[in-house]
Parts: sequence; structure tokens; C-alpha cells
Amino acid sequence: MARREAEEAAEATVEKKRKISDDLAAIDLVPIPAEESWVEQGLDVILAAVADSSPVGRPRRLAALLELERRSGILRNLRTARETAETLWLQLRDTASGDVHALCLCVAALETLACSPKIIDAEARLKLQPHPRLARGQSELIADAIVHEMIEAVTTPKIAPRLMQRCMIALLRIGAARPEMQRPGLGSAIGLTLREGNSQCRKVALELLAQSKVSVGSQEGLQICRSFRKDADHVVRAAAIMSLQAWRPMDATMLEDAVSSLSDDIAEVREQALVWLGNIAIDNRSFHFPKSKKTEVKLTDSCFMQVCGAVFDSEMSVREEACRVLGTIPAVSVHYMLQTLTKKVLSSEQLNEVEQTALEGEGDLQISQGSSLLTADAAGAFVVALEDEFWQVRCAAIGSICDLALRSRTFREKAMDVLVDMLADEIEKVRVAAVNALSRLRNVIEFAEHHLQVVLSLLEDVSEPLRARVQLMLGMIPLTSPLCLNLTVRALLDNIRRYPSDTPNIYKALSKLGKNCSALAEEVTPALLVHRTDDQLESPYLTTQADVDDETYVGILVMVLSAAAVNPHVLAQCPSHCLRHWRLLRHKHPHLIPWIKV
Repeated sequence: MARREAEEAAEATVEKKRKISDDLAAIDLVPIPAEESWVEQGLDVILAAVADSSPVGRPRRLAALLELERRSGILRNLRTARETAETLWLQLRDTASGDVHALCLCVAALETLACSPKIIDAEARLKLQPHPRLARGQSELIADAIVHEMIEAVTTPKIAPRLMQRCMIALLRIGAARPEMQRPGLGSAIGLTLREGNSQCRKVALELLAQSKVSVGSQEGLQICRSFRKDADHVVRAAAIMSLQAWRPMDATMLEDAVSSLSDDIAEVREQALVWLGNIAIDNRSFHFPKSKKTEVKLTDSCFMQVCGAVFDSEMSVREEACRVLGTIPAVSVHYMLQTLTKKVLSSEQLNEVEQTALEGEGDLQISQGSSLLTADAAGAFVVALEDEFWQVRCAAIGSICDLALRSRTFREKAMDVLVDMLADEIEKVRVAAVNALSRLRNVIEFAEHHLQVVLSLLEDVSEPLRARVQLMLGMIPLTSPLCLNLTVRALLDNIRRYPSDTPNIYKALSKLGKNCSALAEEVTPALLVHRTDDQLESPYLTTQADVDDETYVGILVMVLSAAAVNPHVLAQCPSHCLRHWRLLRHKHPHLIPWIKV
């Protein structure tokens, strides 16, 4: 008996699937050809299936809505688009039908139609050159009518939360696609959603409020967002903080609210609070507030210390965001930045020394009394971040150290050793981040010999992308001594022998290196123009003509001849056959070998 019932159930399932397949075939669900003129083929059948609200026709209706959403994105005929929109919003008005899924599909199709670039372009062209067969103002009413119908649906009593949320999402996306469009009645829809909607609806409503702050009312919308910062649901709290950042420039009075949000129980809220703090600091970089009767504290310093405290958070995502925000805060006092590189709190004497150095190198900076107490909040923030178990946190810290180093010479000198140490990290992405940071600092730092040796050791790394970045960086960094140039060139030549596939990148690096260090190249050229015999003895190329098929010799000539194009005195250090090889290599590698006036 049970077996027979199971067989009958299986047969019914097969029959139901066959019926759905027939329905889908009946409304022509074949892929749309590339020719856009075919997009209207069978559209009347699809619209008829959409209008069928009977329970029996529900599978055909859902399939028709899916197909209509697909075609709405490539419609360009305004008359057809309007007919399609009218059919859809007639269905949307029947919110009491109970078929929430079908209504959500209607909203999705209307959203696709309103956001379609083809419809937007067609309406723009029509405004410039009105069509004689189209009624006046008809084209402008398509998106406006869609928005109007969605607002009406949202304000319908007892609307399903899922449909309310879908309509608000559609309004948000239409606003992003058409930022200049007016949406009357949107404020009432947002207010109703914030009062009666669930947490997801309130979240979207807050995002829509930030997007339409001009039409809703700037200050009123700001106060609404600030009030929802204490909502019972963490999704709404995070959305409120994110929406608050649409009101720029931010008021310094928001600092207290942002700091209080850092103690939220949910990591997502704390992340948004960190971004909020960074934006407050950016918009109020010259603001000071009193700490006591005799001292003042810069708002940027206070924000910097608060974010430093979040580096010790228990959640990885919060620590990563804190490290990222640290690099965005401007005008931070030097002693606070230096405190992040050591866990030992700086004493008053050390602070005075830092102040004197900063005054000499970076302008008028002042350190108020009591700074040693404030720096304790920032003590060792970057040290802890660079030792974090998650590579994402370490990469974010490296990026912020680089950002701060670009602004302060004093901090840059201390951070150089830290960044070079991260080149030895066990994770490739962290090593790449450190190489990228040093590349960004190439114009404001000088590589000492011990720093350069660490960088050159990366040429032996098994990771090809990492080696490529190191080779690119070596071609751009300014070297300070002939010894450093000699070490760099020989390391690149060894790289050719170890990884022949890197040869094109190494030639490019040697070419740039020769142009950037032409003065040093004059001194190291005689030492480079030697070759090793079969018994590993070095013989100068001055007496022995080299083989132009030798890739290492070609690499040397690329560097030497590139330097000679800038400094003609380099040619005096070259044997005569180098000029013959120059003509051959100039023909073979015209993008690497420059023209030289002999």
C-alpha cells in the first residue's frame, strides 16, 4: 500500500514538472537572439500570462514574470516599455491577492525597466527631439509612474513585509540609476516603513533616506538617522551609522555618538563606527576641544587614539577596519603616530625630543602638557596589528603605516625598519603588501644597504607575482651608493639564471635602473663588464668580446646603455664592441635600448 502511494506521488510530481515545462514553452522562454528587434517577439503572450491571476495559471504567470524581467533590461521602444509597465503596475496594485512572490517579481521587472540604460537613453534623446507620434510628456512618465506605483504599494495598509522591503530596494536602485529624478511622496513612504516595517525594511529605509536627503529634508533626515543609532536591532543600528555618513561635512558634535557606538556588542556596528570616526576626523581636521582649563586636544588626535583602541578588539573584522581607518585620519600629531610603533609609553623627555625633531623637519607642531597620558591609548597599536594572526589585519596595518609615512618624515624614518621586516612574513599577500608600500614610498625614502639586501632576497621567492612586483620596484627606487647599485644589478642577473621566465621584467627593471642611477652607473660599469669562464674565473669584457645571445650580458648592456642615454660619460667605460652590440640590440629591443648620440 505504501509503495503504491509512493509511486502515485512520483507520477504526480513528474506530471506537474511536465505541465510547468509546457507552460514555460508556451510563453516562449527561448534565449533572446542578439538582434534587439526580436525582443518584442511573443511579448503579447507574455503580458497575457502575467495578467492571468487564476490559481491554475500561477506557474505560467511566474515564468512569464521572470521572462519579462529578463526582457525589460533590453527594451528600447518607449511605447512597448510603457505597455509593459502598465501591465505590471496593474498587478502590483492588487496587493491583497496574497501572492507575495508574484508581486515581488512584478517589482523586480519594473525596477529593471526603470533602471534600463536603453530606456534612459531613449528618453534623453526624446527630450532633445520629440517624436511626432508620441504624446507630449508620455516618455517622462514611465519611470515616474513606476516610482509612484511603488510608493503607493508601500503605503498600502497591511502590506506584506517582504513586498515592502522589495519595493524599498527597488526605489533605492532606481534612485541610484536616476539621481536627478524627483520622487514625490517618498518621505511618507520612508516614515511609514521606519514605523511599521521589520528590521530589514528599516535598514533599506535608512539607506534610502540618506540617498534622498535633499528631497526629504537634510536636517530632519539627519536627526532621524541619529535616533535609529540606538535601535534594538543591530542591522538597523549599523545602517543608521552608515547612512549618517551621507551628511558631509560632519559636525564635530558627532564625536561622542561615534565613540559610544564603538562599545556596541555587535562587530558590524563597531566597524561602521570606526568609519564614522575617520570621516569626522577628515571633516574637522583643524578642530580643537578643551581637555582641561589650560590644555586643548586636537579632534584628529582624539579620533586617532579611539581607533587605536579598536586594534585590540576581539573580532578580526573590527581590527582590520581599525587598521585601515588609522591611515585615513589626517593631521595627527607626530608623537601619537610614533607611539603606535612601540609598546613602551614615551616619557616627557622623549616627547620633547620628538617635538624638537618635528619642529625642525615638518613645521610648527606643538605638544601639550599631559600628552604622555594620552599616548598610552595608542601604545603599540601597529606593533600588535603587525603581529596579528590574520593576514588581513597585517595587510591593513601595512597600508596605513605607508599612508602615515607619506605625511611625516619623522614617522617615516621609524617605520622603514618595520616595513622591511614585513618582507619576511610567511604569507605571500603580506609580503606583496609590504613591497607595494615600499614602492609608494620610493620617492621619499632612501634604501640603506641592509634594507636593500632584504628586498633583494625576495628575488629568490617561488611566487612569480611577488618577484614581478619586486623587480618593478627595484627599477624605480633611488639608490644611494655604487655598492647598492652593484648589488642590485647582480641580484637581477642572478634572477635571470634562476628564473629565465622573468627575463623580460628584469630587462625593464634594468633599463629604468640605468636611467634613474646614471651617475652611479658610471662608477660600476667596469665592475659589471666582466664574464665568467668555464672554470668560474672572471675575465673583463674589455679584452674578450661577449656573446650577444648571453642573457646576462644583454641585461648588463640594457642597464649601461640606458644610463649612457642620460649620462654620456658612461660610454667611456665601455669597450668598443659594445657600440656594435648596441646597434644590434637596438634593432632587437627598441623599447629597451635607447638612442645614444655617439
